[in-house]
Amino acid sequence: MIKTLVSYPDYTMGNAYQELVYKSYAGKVVYGDIDKAIEISEGDQSCIFHIHWLNQIIKNDRQESEKLAEEFKQKVLHLQLRGSRLAWTVHNLLGHHTNTKDTDFEIGFRRWLADKVDLLILHKPGHLNLIRSVYKCSPKHCYFHEHGLYELKPKTIPKALIQETAIKPGSFIISLLGQIRKYKGLAEAIEIFNAISEKTNKDLVLLVAGAVEWSYRNDVATLLDTVYDQNRLVSVQRRLLDEELHWLTEHSSLIMLPYTKILNSGSLRYNQTLGTISAIPSRHMELFRNEPGILFYTDIQDAANQIKVLIDETEEANQQRSFDIKRQAQTKLSWPDLTAIMNQL
Repeated sequence: MIKTLVSYPDYTMGNAYQELVYKSYAGKVVYGDIDKAIEISEGDQSCIFHIHWLNQIIKNDRQESEKLAEEFKQKVLHLQLRGSRLAWTVHNLLGHHTNTKDTDFEIGFRRWLADKVDLLILHKPGHLNLIRSVYKCSPKHCYFHEHGLYELKPKTIPKALIQETAIKPGSFIISLLGQIRKYKGLAEAIEIFNAISEKTNKDLVLLVAGAVEWSYRNDVATLLDTVYDQNRLVSVQRRLLDEELHWLTEHSSLIMLPYTKILNSGSLRYNQTLGTISAIPSRHMELFRNEPGILFYTDIQDAANQIKVLIDETEEANQQRSFDIKRQAQTKLSWPDLTAIMNQL
């Protein structure tokens, strides 16, 4: 009998990842916390508690995090004693909001969890050495699978957004899309854009669109003031609707992903699905080497030089590249058979 799978936390409203990764699972999938998994395991069946992200346990307040983490540890042990199993897909080495002073605590908790899980799931084999070096663990069972592409259908054209941005047709649009958070590297993206602005007189736009994290609002305002040519800046500081993100991604010439820390990127997969090229710093090259649709850059000037080449290309060349990105991504990036993975438990 295929075990019921309890997925934690439930982020299906803002991220299609969970629904897509479970599409192949032949058993029942429910969303809930560890108490839900314990409730099932104390009934007539054991279950699989599948953890994805830890930000509902690791909070900004250290004291609260310690309390929640200790409670979670005790519940994990209780759950496993009931015959249920624990799987953890490691999406990040650390949470995006982790304060430097709390790094030791979060790593300690993650080391404990990596040691206790029955199955550690990583998106790439190359992640294992990173996990071992940071978490100091030797997982009992480890499985690798790629983060697949998104299943996107044509959306309603967001006419209001098109009027709001008022971008001139034919402009070369460099975008930073989605929720604007500190780890996403807005400062680096602006430095690159300023360097490009000095190299071209062509219609060039920096598009920054998405809800700004509240604690980062003042920093974002200060950073946007540093854009070399304010006439080339378009800023939409609100949550994007699905059709708006889809349209902006398709119509961007290049999307910046200068993340400070990363193991995987749903944003990159979204861009690849739609055939849009992404610019990623070479410090992340080992994670995404040989993947389609990526411009790797070593520093600000290298990025500016490479993007300048793209700006000077013909429209036909741009369209062909987009087609090639989508075709290659569809060949290389697929979702796993999750039933086969979880049957190891």
